[in-house]
Amino acid sequence: MYHYMRRIAIPVVLEVIFIVSCFVLPRHLYVYSNTAFFVVLLGYIIATKSMSIHQWYRALAGGWHFWRQVVITLVCAAGAFGVTSVLEQAFPHLATGAITMPVKTAGELLLFALSTIVLPAIVEETIFRKQMICLASRTAIICTTLLSAILFAAEHFVAPWGVLLGMVWALPFSLAYSMTRNVYVPMTAHAIASILINGPTVVMALFVVL
Repeated sequence: MYHYMRRIAIPVVLEVIFIVSCFVLPRHLYVYSNTAFFVVLLGYIIATKSMSIHQWYRALAGGWHFWRQVVITLVCAAGAFGVTSVLEQAFPHLATGAITMPVKTAGELLLFALSTIVLPAIVEETIFRKQMICLASRTAIICTTLLSAILFAAEHFVAPWGVLLGMVWALPFSLAYSMTRNVYVPMTAHAIASILINGPTVVMALFVVL
């Protein structure tokens, strides 16, 4: 337990600081605080050697077995997004408290792309899955998966209803990691999902800010 708490202490403290900043900073600065949060966590990952780009590349070249797991994760993630969309429509009076980032300049759009497309797959999967989910026993998996899902959701939403929806988002990626014990499976699926979901937003925003 001591080693586990020590392993997640810095990421948790950084997330608490980020969440507090969302209540303190004006909304137009969210893109800066969000990017800073991801960059600092990336620095932590690099310093602790928690993931390897080389190993990720080797995983990508792992053939059909690896990609089948990625595809299954993507299908489950699409299902999770569908479920949360239905729930949002079913309870429109409940605020999600989604952390949104308005952009007005090309520089802010670059930061938006960095913090929603480039970095999330590496940072979130390494921190919320590999670092936080303990695979030592079934009980440990369940308890730490719940903790990681809450923290993952709290990074995206500041209202209880939104956190619950965010936990649904986290489930497919958490299951992918705990079942395969290979963080590069959810990391790859997450990267593809980020491109598909946020890529069009960035492209459309280009016509506004340029």
